[in-house]
Amino acid sequence: MLEDLSEREMDVLQLLAVGYSNIQIAKKLYLALSTIKAHVQSILQKLNVNNRIQAAIIAADYFGIQPEEIVKVANRPKC
Repeated sequence: MLEDLSEREMDVLQLLAVGYSNIQIAKKLYLALSTIKAHVQSILQKLNVNNRIQAAIIAADYFGIQPEEIVKVANRPKC
């Protein structure tokens, strides 16, 4: 599953896993919002999941993301 993702999709997935929105991911990676949306759709298809939460669960396990890291990102000011 994860081996099917491109390097850029892995970057997007990692940020998605810690709670970044598409807009925040786009700003962080210096990409257009439409590009991020396309990457997210591709990620969901390749992981065979229905939504970004399911993808984030897979990614959190893979990347070893701890719950406190997710909370830290979720509590920071929005862009």
